[in-house]
Amino acid sequence: MLSLSKILSVFLLFSLTGGISSAFQRTAIKGVVRDSAGLAVESAGIRVSDQAGGTYSDKEGRYTLYISSGIKECIVVFSHIGFRTQTRIINIDKPVVQLDVTLRTEINSIGEINVTSGMIQAATGLTIIPVKDINLLPSASGSFETILKTMPGVSSHNELSSQYSVRGGNYDENLVYVNDIEIFRPFLIRSGQQEGLSFINPDLVSSVTFSSGGFDATYGDRMSSVLDIKYRRPTAFHESFSLGLLTSSAHAEGADKSGKLTWLIGARYKSTSLMLKTLDSKGDYQPVFADVQSLFSWKTGTNSSLSLLAAYASNVYNFIPQSMTSSFGTEAEAYQLYVLFSGREKDRYSTLNGALTWEFQDHRSVRHKLILSSYLSKESETFDIKGYYRLDNLDKMTGTDNFSDSIMNIGIGSFLSHARNSLSATIISFHYKGEKATGNLNLKWGIGIRNDNFSDRIKEWKMQDSSGYSVPYSSEGLKVSSLIASVNDLTTFSGDAYFESSIIFKAGENKIRLNGGLRGLSDSFTNELLISPRLGAKLTTDGSFSFWLNGGLYYQPPLYREMRFPDGTINSNIRSQRSVHIVAGASYDFTGWERPFRLTGEVYSKSLSDIIPYHMDNVRLIYSGVNSANGFSRGIDIRLNGEFVEGAESWISVSIMDSKLRIPSVNYGLFPSPSDQTFCTNIFFQDYFPGYPTWRAHIIIAFATGLPMISPFNDRYDQYYRLPAYRRVDLGFTKVIKGKNSVVSSGSLLKYFDELVAGVEVFNLLDINNTVSYFWVKTLNNLSGQSRQYAIPDYLTGRCLNFRLMAKF
Repeated sequence: MLSLSKILSVFLLFSLTGGISSAFQRTAIKGVVRDSAGLAVESAGIRVSDQAGGTYSDKEGRYTLYISSGIKECIVVFSHIGFRTQTRIINIDKPVVQLDVTLRTEINSIGEINVTSGMIQAATGLTIIPVKDINLLPSASGSFETILKTMPGVSSHNELSSQYSVRGGNYDENLVYVNDIEIFRPFLIRSGQQEGLSFINPDLVSSVTFSSGGFDATYGDRMSSVLDIKYRRPTAFHESFSLGLLTSSAHAEGADKSGKLTWLIGARYKSTSLMLKTLDSKGDYQPVFADVQSLFSWKTGTNSSLSLLAAYASNVYNFIPQSMTSSFGTEAEAYQLYVLFSGREKDRYSTLNGALTWEFQDHRSVRHKLILSSYLSKESETFDIKGYYRLDNLDKMTGTDNFSDSIMNIGIGSFLSHARNSLSATIISFHYKGEKATGNLNLKWGIGIRNDNFSDRIKEWKMQDSSGYSVPYSSEGLKVSSLIASVNDLTTFSGDAYFESSIIFKAGENKIRLNGGLRGLSDSFTNELLISPRLGAKLTTDGSFSFWLNGGLYYQPPLYREMRFPDGTINSNIRSQRSVHIVAGASYDFTGWERPFRLTGEVYSKSLSDIIPYHMDNVRLIYSGVNSANGFSRGIDIRLNGEFVEGAESWISVSIMDSKLRIPSVNYGLFPSPSDQTFCTNIFFQDYFPGYPTWRAHIIIAFATGLPMISPFNDRYDQYYRLPAYRRVDLGFTKVIKGKNSVVSSGSLLKYFDELVAGVEVFNLLDINNTVSYFWVKTLNNLSGQSRQYAIPDYLTGRCLNFRLMAKF
């Protein structure tokens, strides 16, 4: 295993050797600077990026710039008042390099200027996430949510999954929109390795906003967060592709000559078999995930347009298990479980999304939007897996002949798991949205209806045997340890409406924004009529400070899985869960190393009531089906972001949280909620190699304290313990072979590319065994004559290498 000190030593040695060059030998870059008319530009500034000094062009536009000969690549910056700044990436392979540049005239419209770093805090508490370098992040899942998991208040304990938890809530409490269309995910997925591609295609994204709580009334009815994605509307023809050992993708976009018709098409393919081979469970993994998405837009008039968003995803997971060896415990008590498998698992998850949107503006400058959307899902999971296991106690006495070998067998047995589950879901909705802006006042309103249809067939059981005794043991006959068999057909209707107003005014040199809204919800299954008020205020000073206060009442009507008891039957008396949010925040913009930075902090409190308790099994949430809990989530989130290295934004996020629920149990009191992670920190950092600006390193470091867990043999939330802390380091290197501003010869094949980037990624660099769940073994007759249960860790993926090639045309 690589130690952190060794890695840091290698990086330090590389940095020191990379920066050594001869001070007495120089290379000359010469050329002429002209304008678009071909006339010489005098006094244009020419310098090397990230270096002090430079030179200016003379009356004839000529210049000579000297640099140290030890530098093999550099970025040359050309600037002049009234012209657009130009950059050129050049390779220095000879003593004199010729570089001529044409500067384009820049026309600026001066209005209100607000200069901040890349992550901007929006007026309502929404954070704008940069998407410029999103494809460069090292991502084991290949999903867009990788960047989201580095945000404050957001945590994840599974690199194979796109699911995330926000401020003590689970994934089902998060809203996800793409072009104002609510996105759903398959319902039957149990583990991260079964989970395919996230709906969001990074190749198609134009903007991303995110709120971790306290969002306004225009967004729907969930209790934790909002992720709002907008896909592009192209203006010109472009193509791209990305090839990798795990995920590959391609996209095309364009517009006709009149600009009335635009199209955006993307396709992706993912196979994680290479990564799954690092799991403790060995076997034949055959995961194949693919999707295709398209967005067509027609400009039907001067102020109207029609768009069609369509997406189809096919997720197939086949697995033939062979064996599993897992070691766990402490130095005092070390154990090893060996399991020999037979059987197979076959899972299918197919989804189809479609949305037709008509936007228009009337003669009163009121903007209207009509959205008809549908979500169809057809899912099935089938498995028959038999396992024969033995659990041994290991010798951990250093120096003994049996060191690391088995010294005592604790238990032997077998199990048989069987499932024939299928689910079909159809969700159809129609929404109208309106907006009117008058001076400093902005009004928004909307109304919508939704129909949900679920058809669920569950037949699942597990038989467990220990030393010849079936668990649970009965003298009357053979019993299975668990059995779920049910047939559910469910149809529900719901309606929602909202109204929101916001106003901006000045108080001296300060700017104040106030917004307030009211949201109504009606649900046919719960027979509830719910009203949610939401308020927000933000003060922006004439200096570098901003302060905001947001809050409101948030209801979450139950979706199908929340209505279901663990035995598969439906609770007809279920109610909507409720949360009251109060969020106070502040930000400070400052300059460091002549570059912009932002420090942001938020303090939040959520009061929870009518909560449906659940426990987690990998990525599956198993709900109790009863509104039996209440409690709170509170904490503080801090983020520092900016260009620690010029031209490459990085950030660090720190979150401290206390999330408790009062759940009826043998002992009455407050217990940690299933998604309570006391401390979480995420670092995303980018840097250039010294002397090689086309080489860049990207690193993601994640640490989060463990989640609370309970045994499946009882439902006592007061008897819990925590998973080990989640620790992970993913490292990526990229090389810009051809950039937007690169100079290449006319005969080079690189002239056909706008950009060409190659990369290598090392996932789980330190090869840390992270625990995602437990495999439970219960022994009946051990040496002490007592029954015991053992929690065998289900580890996540180990170290894995990935190669990528990305191109844009």
